[in-house]
Amino acid sequence: MARHEFTGSVKAKAFARAKGRCEKCTARLMVGKYHYDHVIPDALNGKPTLENCEVLCVSCHGHKTATVDVPAIAKSNRIVAKQAARGESKWQSQGFTPAPKQHSATRRLTKGVGIFPEDQPS
Repeated sequence: MARHEFTGSVKAKAFARAKGRCEKCTARLMVGKYHYDHVIPDALNGKPTLENCEVLCVSCHGHKTATVDVPAIAKSNRIVAKQAARGESKWQSQGFTPAPKQHSATRRLTKGVGIFPEDQPS
């Protein structure tokens, strides 16, 4: 699976939103000492959007990666491997409930015979 990086415009908007400070610890960001991080990791289908982007100082990014992202990705991989070992598909549906059986009319309707007075023969 290819890694999805943030576009330049997303990075610029995220940096403007952060106002030059780390979005976790509010430390001032120095040139080359900050990273753009996926809030939901890319490996867990996090999209490269502005809502999923945060600007973090190097230490906050390292801490988040080690304590949040890597364990979550490892757990996801274990679940997928367990399902594969059991022969389960990745996505399972309970399906649709069957529709109730439809009944047919007991006799044919004749033209002009109905339940409304204007339908009654004269």
